[in-house]
Amino acid sequence: MKPFDFLIFALSLLLYSCVANTGSSEKTSELNAIKEEKLNSIAVLNSCSYYDKSNAETVNFFNPEIEAELNNKKIMKLVGLSSNFTIKRANVENAMATIIQSYSGIFERFILYDQNFMNSVKLSTGNDFSQWSIIAHEIGHHLSGYTLTSSGDSHKQELEADEFSGFVMYKMGATLPQVQSAIEKFCSEEGSLSHPQKKGRLAAVEKGWWNAKTSSPNSNASGRFNF
Repeated sequence: MKPFDFLIFALSLLLYSCVANTGSSEKTSELNAIKEEKLNSIAVLNSCSYYDKSNAETVNFFNPEIEAELNNKKIMKLVGLSSNFTIKRANVENAMATIIQSYSGIFERFILYDQNFMNSVKLSTGNDFSQWSIIAHEIGHHLSGYTLTSSGDSHKQELEADEFSGFVMYKMGATLPQVQSAIEKFCSEEGSLSHPQKKGRLAAVEKGWWNAKTSSPNSNASGRFNF
């Protein structure tokens, strides 16, 4: 083989190799994307939504906003417990505490929230505490163990979660109207099979808020809890 012919042959092999590697790389990236989407789409078992019963059977979830993670850590620090759940953004109706079985077969606790819903809560109430009162409510469900079973009095469970939210939000520096603002704006006057009437939920939040105030009257003196 002449030197020039050998050079052409070598360049042809190199070009073929590059094209083959590019195709392989693109295929790998596509498979990884499909795998990631599949891992983030998981069946929901027991769940407790902020209002209305969720009909979601599967959800797609994503990494939470940094602010959501920070406020979750603040709430858990206040109650002196480590998180037994993971918080994620998801395509849910509002917010929910739920149990999800991973593909490895492990049952895990999650708090899922819709970012658009949270943005609308903040916009309509005019304060940040309204959003975090919702997250605190869902945390209350997990700490009480209500997501482990679908049985029990759902109205009682919701009111206990509201009371927990009121207690914690006082510790975070929220006024009573701020804590109640999400319920005022978004919850039903009449209630439903899964959730109690608005007046009952407002009363439960107020009970928790006043319990926190009377048990630690100086913790909210500056209007903000220090972390």
